[in-house]
Amino acid sequence: MRSKLHPILARAAMATRLKGTPQTLQATNVLTYVQKLARASGDQRYITWYDWLSDASHPAFGARIALASPPMLHDSKAVMTRTYARAPLIRQSANGRREALENEVGLHAADALIAAGSVLCGLLADALHVVDDFGLTTGAAGLTQRFYWRDLKPVRGSRPCPCGRGAWSKCQHRWGQPAPSVSIPRTGTPETT
Repeated sequence: MRSKLHPILARAAMATRLKGTPQTLQATNVLTYVQKLARASGDQRYITWYDWLSDASHPAFGARIALASPPMLHDSKAVMTRTYARAPLIRQSANGRREALENEVGLHAADALIAAGSVLCGLLADALHVVDDFGLTTGAAGLTQRFYWRDLKPVRGSRPCPCGRGAWSKCQHRWGQPAPSVSIPRTGTPETT
């Protein structure tokens, strides 16, 4: 197990994009992961959020747009203005109409965090199912003198399985059975912009 996990964990902890780094420690561009997540979840907003947050984190650009109005073009198309402030803004027209301007960077960051958190929670639940399946098919809790944190004992028949996914007859935790598949949940209505 260690020989299989060590290269993966070493790369996750030490990888870099700098030239001259050994191939085993070459980091993957984060955009590659974002694109994979967008494809797997069916939600193209991950790419939009990545673009927005990348621009916002760049000091030359992010400092200018975090709390800035959208560019406003004069009717003559000769002048474009942008307003900056330390707090959310309000745009007021010549006739006195006031319109609150949203902090788009903050909204994109919140949306990205909510969506990614939902995917992560689902994947963590699936990972726990893998741990439970391993424990229940091997009887790990009964094979060790040490405290087993899930301490699940296999059952038989139509009794509820300790994994919490229904009756044992449906779960059928048996050594040699294929591992449960882990998939990224797809969003209901992906946005394509």
